[in-house]
Amino acid sequence: MRTRIRHWRCPVGILVAGLHAAMVVASIAVKNPLPADEAAPQASTAEGIYFDPWTVAGVVVVANRPFHYEYEPAVVKALLIVDTPSLLITSLLADTITKTLAPSRKAISYLNAAGWLCFGSLEWWGIGAFLSRRWQNRRS
Repeated sequence: MRTRIRHWRCPVGILVAGLHAAMVVASIAVKNPLPADEAAPQASTAEGIYFDPWTVAGVVVVANRPFHYEYEPAVVKALLIVDTPSLLITSLLADTITKTLAPSRKAISYLNAAGWLCFGSLEWWGIGAFLSRRWQNRRS
């Protein structure tokens, strides 16, 4: 039992999880938030067509910031691809909470951000601990 706990407290796992958390926070922080629903319920295009920025096809709103895979930098694209398992868990959790509690769109976007940060960092913590254990076994 003591060996398992020691593997989960390994510095490699904590380092990888910390790097992941920093990358997620940085990718969210550099984006501008969407306007409030009351302030600008619809944005207009040059042709005079109005649309709701929350429901544009291909846009995912995380922490009140829009993410569109095609227009993201390569680092964020790679982060989204490798975090697919944690994003799937987060979307299932958010869908369940949405159906039971019916929170606002803004609250759901912050729930998605918290899930991405927590589940993604937990995923990378496990990967770092696994790699550390493999390296230790290889040296032995």
